[in-house]
Amino acid sequence: MGAKLDIDHTSFSHGQIISKVWLCDNIEKYLKNDTKILILGAWYNVLGFMLLTRYKQITKITGVDINKDVKFIADRICDAWPSIVNNITMDADLFDSSDYDIIINCSPEHMKTNDWFNNISKNKLVIIQSSNVTIEEEPWLVSNPNPTIDRFITKYKCNNTHFIDTLSIDYTHWGYKRFMLIGEK
Repeated sequence: MGAKLDIDHTSFSHGQIISKVWLCDNIEKYLKNDTKILILGAWYNVLGFMLLTRYKQITKITGVDINKDVKFIADRICDAWPSIVNNITMDADLFDSSDYDIIINCSPEHMKTNDWFNNISKNKLVIIQSSNVTIEEEPWLVSNPNPTIDRFITKYKCNNTHFIDTLSIDYTHWGYKRFMLIGEK
């Protein structure tokens, strides 16, 4: 009998998936043959899975997450591409992104610092998503909030911004805004 998969199903929630579809819909024009992608705060690397089901130009995806408990599941989710996907347990602030064409972070509000962004080389393409949620308690655990799109843009300054937009995630009694920036640092 294999290991028990203890998974946080919110990784497959509507807001999580629709945000990743939005990213997938906007990344295509930046993909070249032999594209190498780094996903910081990858969690279960659902985004890596979604990108590889859509695009053949990607030849390497590295998913980095500080939580050691998510690697096993991330590896299972991406097991169709063992030679392309590598999930690593590590602090994103310490990871060397220099070998990657595109650096993605869809969870900067959960990272205590912006060192991960500051460590990215100039002219690297970055795709960053965040939300206007500022709740510090479970399940959100926001420690580095981006309450407005203006604060988000100011925090993640790019030399050349290609795309900046907001996606409204609306439910019957609640909702939030998702921000996305694509640019060259």
